Amino acid sequence: MIVFMDQHLNGLLDEFDSEKMMVPDYPQLYTSIGSSKLVINALPLSKLRTIIPVSVNLPCSKTYQLKLDEVNLDNAMLTLEDRQENIFHYLSINPCYTFYATDGLIDDRFFLHINSSFGNTASTSNAENDSSEDTSLFQPLITQYGLSGELLIELKEPLPSACHIRILDMNAKLVYFSALNKPKTLLYLSEGKGIYYITIDNSHTVFRKKIAIL
Repeated sequence: MIVFMDQHLNGLLDEFDSEKMMVPDYPQLYTSIGSSKLVINALPLSKLRTIIPVSVNLPCSKTYQLKLDEVNLDNAMLTLEDRQENIFHYLSINPCYTFYATDGLIDDRFFLHINSSFGNTASTSNAENDSSEDTSLFQPLITQYGLSGELLIELKEPLPSACHIRILDMNAKLVYFSALNKPKTLLYLSEGKGIYYITIDNSHTVFRKKIAIL
């Protein structure tokens, strides 16, 4: 469990931490601070954009599943990085990640990426099927042509720096990634029917939208 607390209450952070009680012959999951293995890790709100190493200790070699049970962060994107398989799995979309591992301690394979606009200077705008409006300055226009996978991405000038687009399917698989360096970009999703999640970000702002190809 990762808990975020007001950084002005630093004295309570250590008190909120809880060390992991290891149980033999069962899979163990925890984060670490120094030599301490924590099942509850309290972090200041200033760490709402951070990468947390996640350790697992496994009793046998087989297929396991990591599952995100609950998130109470607004506008948060949680990503599990599997450095052995070179996979970034978007837990915010698909909360389960299945993997194979051999028995023993693994402390350099899994990393939890937390990216939330709450408490940070960066802002996030959200839209679903054009049903909501956002007054932020960074508001890309996404036009979907009929029910095909053809999309037109339009950005207002001057263009933001370091702007990228990512598109994920319902299984959190990355199906499209590219830099956006022109006012208009036409792209085609060849994966077919389904729900897709579009993220467009620059160094200051994140924009998200969900579309359906029927």
